[in-house]
Amino acid sequence: MEKLLTPYIIAFIWASILIPVGVVVRSKVTFFQKFLFPSSLLAGLVGMLLINLGVIGYPSPDGWVRVEFGTFINLTNLFFSLAFTLIGLSAIKGGNGDGKGMGREIFRGTLWIGLLYAAVYMLQLLIGFGVISAWNAVTGASLETATGFLAGIGFAGGPGSATTYAQIWEKCGMQDVVTLGVTYAAMGYIVAAFVGVPIANWGIRKGLAAYTSSDGLDKAFLRGIIAKDKTESMGNQVTHSANLDSLSFHVALGALAYGVSWGICYVLKYFILPPAYGMLTFNLIYIWGLFGGILTRVLINKSGAGHQIDSGTINRLTGLCVDYVIVCCLLGVKFAALTRYIGPMLITVVLIAVIASSTVWWFSTRLDKFGLERFLSTFGMLTGTVSNSLILLRITDPEFKTTVSVETGLATSVQLALLMPLYIMYAMMPTAPWLGTIGLAKIIFAHCVVFFLLMFIMQKFFFKRSLPADNAK
Repeated sequence: MEKLLTPYIIAFIWASILIPVGVVVRSKVTFFQKFLFPSSLLAGLVGMLLINLGVIGYPSPDGWVRVEFGTFINLTNLFFSLAFTLIGLSAIKGGNGDGKGMGREIFRGTLWIGLLYAAVYMLQLLIGFGVISAWNAVTGASLETATGFLAGIGFAGGPGSATTYAQIWEKCGMQDVVTLGVTYAAMGYIVAAFVGVPIANWGIRKGLAAYTSSDGLDKAFLRGIIAKDKTESMGNQVTHSANLDSLSFHVALGALAYGVSWGICYVLKYFILPPAYGMLTFNLIYIWGLFGGILTRVLINKSGAGHQIDSGTINRLTGLCVDYVIVCCLLGVKFAALTRYIGPMLITVVLIAVIASSTVWWFSTRLDKFGLERFLSTFGMLTGTVSNSLILLRITDPEFKTTVSVETGLATSVQLALLMPLYIMYAMMPTAPWLGTIGLAKIIFAHCVVFFLLMFIMQKFFFKRSLPADNAK
């Protein structure tokens, strides 16, 4: 039993110890409440310090054994792929009449968020690549230019995506890329807090929010803890507790869908794809996890049992995975690996924060409806995950009265459709002679031009400018 606990269960225990620490810090420190720092981010930052000091570990007859950084990176990938599988499982409704069509407002808002996300994502990739290239030219350094792409992947793709591709590149000989990827992802959350939250509060004061006045946020939202007399339900029971706990049922469905995803990867790797393309299977299991979840849900719906899947419970399980992704990815940051890259990294973070926020804001202020809310949602996804965008959106739309929360969820499908070819190229870049770093940069630049061109066309024909430039000061 002792051997079964090491190293992954020990790592999971440490992450679980740190999460309540983050909750306490958020509930007690006004500074973190003001900028709406997620408790999982605070837990990860504390853990990042502790693991670099050698505290994270376990006792043994030979003394204190440190948990390796790579152990937490592997947990990050596991929770990340599980989260995508659960997203796929809840992507298609069934049996209870929910999810019937969508109105024109949701349709155009979904396309707007998805397309703008893709365009600015490309811009962030190019900024990272450009900074590393310029740094090498000016200082004479020989930093790997491909690491610049990790800025965009970490910011817009989140920690799970960054670690997935960084691990592939590391196996191909690149050094310290995993640490760089998760550090950029952590920086994204920090930028969301220090840029997104002040803009949200400023927009409320200026009367730009559709349904929120400047009265302020409720205490529970700021502290992150709900009072005992105002607790909320986590989901609906779909199985009788005398038979099987409803949570057990949904966990089993999630595991089943993940098993389907694993099967898809296995068949592709050993029976369909040439050996040279085997990296596109298990290394990208989070993408196949999304398809596995959707396939599982379709089959369940076809059986007539779709109504027994509760979206609220699935969303809670997805949130659990995302929280552990954030904590574990930060516990994978090795300070010693950042020394060579700290200069260009800081420049890249500042440039992305300024250019990304300015670009999204420019498009948002020219919308005829929900400009501030759509800015926060899009900017949140570009600096973290969907859950991050909902945190920012809730500042101005606490009860989700606008259509933006629905648009945000649906926009992930638009993003996946637009960016799937690039996701595959990320994995192929180190081993494809015809592609390489420069080739990928050219393809990203072409995508960036096309996406922004489509964005300008959409802005002109589907939205009307409602906020004059002199009112947006």
